[in-house]
Amino acid sequence: MAGRKTFLIIDANSVIHRAFHALPELTDKLGEPAQAVYGFALAFLHIAKELAPDYIAACFDTKKPTFRHKEFAGYKAQRPATPASLVVQFPKVMELLKGFGVKTFVLEGFEADDLIATVAKKAGEASGEIEICVLTGDYDSLQLVNGMVRVYLVTHGVKNAVIYDSKTVNEKFGVGPDQIAAFKALAGDPSDNIPGAPGIGKKTAADLLKQYGNIETIYRALESQEFKGSDKLKETLVASKKKVMAFENLTRLVDDAPIDFDLAGCEFGGLRGEAPRQALEGFGFVSLAKRLSGAEEKCVTRSLF
Repeated sequence: MAGRKTFLIIDANSVIHRAFHALPELTDKLGEPAQAVYGFALAFLHIAKELAPDYIAACFDTKKPTFRHKEFAGYKAQRPATPASLVVQFPKVMELLKGFGVKTFVLEGFEADDLIATVAKKAGEASGEIEICVLTGDYDSLQLVNGMVRVYLVTHGVKNAVIYDSKTVNEKFGVGPDQIAAFKALAGDPSDNIPGAPGIGKKTAADLLKQYGNIETIYRALESQEFKGSDKLKETLVASKKKVMAFENLTRLVDDAPIDFDLAGCEFGGLRGEAPRQALEGFGFVSLAKRLSGAEEKCVTRSLF
């Protein structure tokens, strides 16, 4: 939308993980692991040039458990331990972002997704005339999609990212963005080890939410004998009520994390100048530093937002 400023919010952990697993082993000029840093830099330069954002923020996870781990011991329990060669690269990406002049957010007890949701909400409150683009590889952020927020979902590289608006979310899942948490609570989410209700798959979950709107309404219909469905489905839902409601709480993003947010503090000065170049050259990424010329030019893909 012409005339509106753009705010890019980066799910740093997601992009770093994808870069690490997509690229071959690479070391920086000190001989330390750097493929995740290099891949993140590639993704950042591409998206910064394409969107020419006025504001940027990058959100990170911490090692500390969140309320989700405390409420459900199995939360993300299936995920393997992060390789040591990747762990050492997170601070390096933060260092790189500092050189780029990008504001970063990290807070114990909250996931990067929660910080993204909070930043998006606060940015919208600070300026109603703003377009928010979330760069992530995590489907959870689709909950945030609305008239102001689009999600740039990376599954096969940033250049092939799929832009999700409300229509695209509905086409993919059969539900709206505001129903994603309920959808995952019912159908499950293997990526977070959320089992969902036994025997309820994606189609059934979508059909239920199309008919009743949300989980609370589904259970009100069951209690009032107005639920339309097979006896088996009724039995499953009744038996799973406590778990389904708990799972919805786990999958819903928190948008009021206690962060110190200031829209002006997230202003992005572009990629020209000494600091961004030195940040890249500091890791030995000389070829990337040479790409900075013209990186602030606007791109026609801004019209997609």
